[in-house]
This record gives sequence, C-alpha cells and structure tokens, in this order.
Amino acid sequence: MKPVYEFKHICAITTHILKFEPVAVSDFKNEFEHAKTLILIIPGNPGIIDYYEPFMETLFQRFQRQIPVWGLSHAGHVLPLPNVATQGASGVAIQDVHCLKGQVQHKVNFIQQHIPKDVKLVLIGHSIGAYIVLEIIKQVPDYNIVKGICLFPTIERMAISPHGIIITPIVRYLRWLLVPPIYMLSLIPKSFREQLLCWYFKGRKVHKSALTGTHHLFNWSAALNAMYMASDEMRLVTDSDTETISKNLHKLIFYYGANDNWCPLSYYQGMKELFPDGDILLCEEGVAHAFVLEHGPLMAEKVATWIECPMSEE
Repeated sequence: MKPVYEFKHICAITTHILKFEPVAVSDFKNEFEHAKTLILIIPGNPGIIDYYEPFMETLFQRFQRQIPVWGLSHAGHVLPLPNVATQGASGVAIQDVHCLKGQVQHKVNFIQQHIPKDVKLVLIGHSIGAYIVLEIIKQVPDYNIVKGICLFPTIERMAISPHGIIITPIVRYLRWLLVPPIYMLSLIPKSFREQLLCWYFKGRKVHKSALTGTHHLFNWSAALNAMYMASDEMRLVTDSDTETISKNLHKLIFYYGANDNWCPLSYYQGMKELFPDGDILLCEEGVAHAFVLEHGPLMAEKVATWIECPMSEE
C-alpha cells in the first residue's frame, strides 16, 4: 500500500494530509465503512507530515493494514505547488491559524468535520503535537478517544528548556532576518538543493521522505509560519495541564527521551512524581527528540504495543 498524499481545505486553509488506508476511497464520507478505528498523527514543529511517513507506514503494517493511519501537517507549514489540486472545502477561517491556539483549533475542526464520533480514535502527538493532543482531548470530550500517546512531549516550560533558551530569542526577535537567506535558497535549482540536503544528512540513515519534507522549508512563507508558531509555543507552553492529564490518565502515555534538550530528564521526573500511577516512560534506546529522521520504524513498533491494549479491550 503506497502512501496517499493530498491537499484539502480545512478551516479555509490548504492542508497537507498523509494517509495509509486499508481500501482506496475517493472521499472522507466513505472512509469508515470498512474501519471503526483510526490512528491520527499530530506532528511536532515544523509540522511537516512527510517526516512521519516511515513511522506511519510501520504502524499501518503492524496492524495488518486493517487500521487507517492518518497524519495532518500544521496549517501553513506545507504549501501546495500551483499545479497541485486541492480537494473539498470545509470550515470557516480561523483568525490566526498559524499561532499555537489556531493550530489546535485547526486539528479540532478537522476531527469534528471528518471523523465520526463513534470511531475509536487513537491520537499520537510528537513534541508540541503532544500539547495539541491534550488540547484535543479537552475540547472534544464527546469523541471516543481511546488512547493519547505523547512522544517526547513538550507540554511544559519550553522557553527555559536547554534548547528553548537558545531558540526563544531567535524565533521571537530574529526570525525575519532568516527570511532573505531562505528565499535565496528557494531560488537555487532543486537538484542543487537535493545535493545540499544529501550533504547535510550524510552518514545518517534518513528516509527519502525526510528529504522531501525538508524541501518544504525552502519556502520562506512556510518557514516563517513554523517560526511564528515556535515563538508562540515558547510564550504559552509553561505549566503542564495537570487537570486534563489527571482526568484522562488512564488513556495517556508519555514517552520521554533520556537526553532530550526540549524536555529534559527533570521534566520526566516531575511527571513521575505528579502521576505515580500513570504511564510515564523513559526511553532506554537513546532515541533522539527528532525520532522521525532515523528511528521512525523503531518507535512505531514500540507504539503499536501500547495501542493493542485498548483495541482488544473495547
């Protein structure tokens, strides 16, 4: 089964979607005639779903290609080429869809418009996607969300994390200075940009989808949208939403990296102390925060074992 990439209008903005599905269908209305469970991936930042293709494909295969796996890029992080068709039209425009709150509403609206309430919904959020997963669970309590998996979760104190201290002033005050060089790179022939990316990833076992995904960042508008969202993350992601976590602890899993400069070991230890009965796990394989670059299949195998429990219980 080949991955299906498509652009659809969500909240009046063109959105990049990746789907692995048991059967070929032509529209959202027929998606759930053959499956009553859906795995939905919410990416980190940059929110380019191409990076997650090996992870999603392994998950799809792990469940014998019987459960659809969808992934949703963040609004404005992938812009379609002029000759690419965009399907459908859904939802009213969000005033500021590129900020963190707007990105949350973008995902909530997608779920409300395209996923039936009786479908068993497994949410997987990576990095800031984990924060969005918690917001989705809070905002759509009438949906049958059976699992919320938070991988390398940036759900608290982002600005004062080791990476946050460095990134915050850049995305808050200096991001416009990065636009001219990004624009100049966009003018370089694609073949040269590909060579540049191959040099950058040299010696790393990255999937070709990572190269495709990184190409989207050569669009200065997409890159600026990602930096704007990051600036908002540093401002808003301070204290973890302990109320939402406590109410939904039975369906949540948090997976922390042992050497993660976005959510360091002390954040993991703090969560363990707050929720001693929760599934708060620490990586023992040395997987990096940006696991999608080299360890997508490895993480998919691990995540699949966590999903199998609710699938068999309900």
